Amino acid sequence: MIARTALGVPDSLSGVPGRGEALEAARALSSQRDHVVACATRDKNRLRAVLLESCPALEAAVDLSDRRWLELLAGFGGAWGIARSGAEGPQAEAAGEAAAASTAPPPALIEAENRQVRFLAARISEALDEAGALEAETAALLEGDETLDWLH
Repeated sequence: MIARTALGVPDSLSGVPGRGEALEAARALSSQRDHVVACATRDKNRLRAVLLESCPALEAAVDLSDRRWLELLAGFGGAWGIARSGAEGPQAEAAGEAAAASTAPPPALIEAENRQVRFLAARISEALDEAGALEAETAALLEGDETLDWLH
């Protein structure tokens, strides 16, 4: 079909521009963003597993797309870490209610959980920040690019 169109009306088809440096850089940044998002997804799944094992009520309450939850978890750990922190706000209140509704594990287990939760929540936040920065850098590289304009 394309060949016939090219033979019959050659002016109707445009050439495909070559790959420029900006496009290649954007491809590399996009690949890195995909990797960072995959790492964040893996860490979210692990964090959910840790929370579910320790305090199912907190796992059900947590929204990992909400930065306030991530900050709270990164700062204080799981349900019992948040409950004893004295933190305020709807997320802290929900964590306190979850802790009150569950049986607390031994103190050593709470500390181990808090360490894991703080680590994973911090990594998720960092990955989301990096993904946003990579998206912005990619968009800046592609601004005014002919190929991208053709796709829109």
